[in-house]
Amino acid sequence: MVKAMYPTRIISNYFNLAISLVLLSFPLTAACADEALAKVLQDRIDQVKQDPKAMKAAMAKGKEAAGFCVLCHGETGNSSKAEVPHLAGQNPVYLLDQLERFTDGSRDDFIMSPLAKKLTPDDKVALVVYYANQRRLANVASNADPALLVRGQEIFEKNCISCHGDDGRGKEGYAYIAALPEKYIAGTLTRFREPNSHRINVLMAAAASTLSNEDIDALAAYLSNLR
Repeated sequence: MVKAMYPTRIISNYFNLAISLVLLSFPLTAACADEALAKVLQDRIDQVKQDPKAMKAAMAKGKEAAGFCVLCHGETGNSSKAEVPHLAGQNPVYLLDQLERFTDGSRDDFIMSPLAKKLTPDDKVALVVYYANQRRLANVASNADPALLVRGQEIFEKNCISCHGDDGRGKEGYAYIAALPEKYIAGTLTRFREPNSHRINVLMAAAASTLSNEDIDALAAYLSNLR
């Protein structure tokens, strides 16, 4: 019989496992290394989710850790700020990966980077499990331009479905981008199109490189209204 594992035991070797796997993948392409690391993150989260006691402990710990996040992201991960993303319902593997990027400096934000560095590995896993189990709430904009939404849908279906799914909820390891604040989506796409040291993503930079300002506005309008 396998003994029930609690979050501390599950994640105790988290960084060593991740680093070892990346080193073993060194001769492979960057995409393969990313996939291997995503598998490690998924396995850690799955171990918590498959053990009811560990899941209960993680949810309680995650709610406590979310005290850092409430001011910007809302009490249940539903942001009321136009420039701040919702975390509710977010893909836990994607969210854990982003926390690691804030921690190691590959993604930089003057608020998120220092906060992420204060979180233990246990805190991070608990936090993403907690947010993944919150319901994303968002209101459809009643004044959205129908023509803009149609254009946004065309761009989305051409550029985004292969990773983010036709419902915008993200395939395994990818972000849940539906129903995010419109201003946040537009700002993020613009930053991906004009990459700098604060956030680098090769796939997103390539996808955004062909988008005009008008395309970004249309895609942001469509995604913010996608349910």
